[in-house]
Amino acid sequence: MDDLHGFGDSAKGPLPYHQAVRTFDSGVLLKKIDPKSLVEPIRYAHRDDYYLFGMVDRGNCRVALDFEEHLLSAGDVFCVRPGQMHRMVESATVKATVLFVDAAFVDRSDRRTFVELAFRPRPFRPDASLRADLSALFAMIDRWSGILSGRPDAEELRRMVQRLAGAVAAMVAVAVRMDPLLDHGSGRAVDLALAFRELLDRERLLPGGPARYAAELHVSPGYLNEAVRSVVGESVGCCIRNEQILRARRLLIHTSLDIREIAFELGLEDAAYFSRLFTKRTGTSPSAFRRQYLG
Repeated sequence: MDDLHGFGDSAKGPLPYHQAVRTFDSGVLLKKIDPKSLVEPIRYAHRDDYYLFGMVDRGNCRVALDFEEHLLSAGDVFCVRPGQMHRMVESATVKATVLFVDAAFVDRSDRRTFVELAFRPRPFRPDASLRADLSALFAMIDRWSGILSGRPDAEELRRMVQRLAGAVAAMVAVAVRMDPLLDHGSGRAVDLALAFRELLDRERLLPGGPARYAAELHVSPGYLNEAVRSVVGESVGCCIRNEQILRARRLLIHTSLDIREIAFELGLEDAAYFSRLFTKRTGTSPSAFRRQYLG
């Protein structure tokens, strides 16, 4: 059952959080996933403070992004944003390339595109020419990263690799913007919806309803709701509740906080209301959800 919901053996403990400064020195790391490789992909649920950009070259694999599992096949591209819970579920037959990139090397406009993707996180498939260009960039990063050690011009080459990584992010952002299933509006509505999404990501607590977020963004609640619905297909209130339930699931699995403490962490003072909301949205109570995964 765990595999179907994006968890592994590490569900019984704090959710690991990987930081770029502790994971790779230059802010860029490229890994190749291959059935013959001795390096196993990370199979436990975790979060990072950096981006992951990956492309499947051959075969199939299953990845879990937060609490949704996705099947990827040859030609699929995926992006994992900082803070998004994920893990590799199954990769026995897959050959893929994954690039880890410090957020500092991702252009602000491209970061906003990935925020839009966060409303409907899923893999996507660019056209053949974009996939070929991505493969070429991955190959250059792999080649130049492999010859940095000991060279007198290592620092210059490292900066070049960082720029190449930024180009990968830009190309993935282009693919996202070209995907018709991810094109949900334009102009002011998109800008406002993205600003709302960024506000949700930034908030540790999620108190209040649509009016509170509208005030933060200096628009009326009705206008914010109209903009978000046109981009996402859901209301502001629904987006807030989705985020609360997502965070509640993480806390139930990866902490020992009781129901009242989790409600407080979500900015909800009423634990009974939180339990009713969680049950309505997931079909099971918080306590039953925790028992289901932790035994």
